[in-house]
Amino acid sequence: MKQSGAGDDVTSAGRFDPSALVGAVAVFALSLAQRVLSRRVRAVRRQVRSIEGRVVYADGTMEDIGRAWALAADERALLLLACAMPGLSIAALLTRV
Repeated sequence: MKQSGAGDDVTSAGRFDPSALVGAVAVFALSLAQRVLSRRVRAVRRQVRSIEGRVVYADGTMEDIGRAWALAADERALLLLACAMPGLSIAALLTRV
């Protein structure tokens, strides 16, 4: 019976696992999404003095908007990305154990 040892890792290191490519593409896309959201939020926080206006919905209701309204969705998305990444990392590690 052959025992597995450190040498086994070397032989498998030369093999390309397609799941690695899928994972790399997914992480790249998540990173781009984070950068796009962060750039917009940073610009509003640092460069915008005020945001004023009103949204008129299809049913005729109106909502006044401001700085908090303009940032809310992007900040929520960034928070969700930040919460999801450790979970994905842990899941990836557990699949290798």
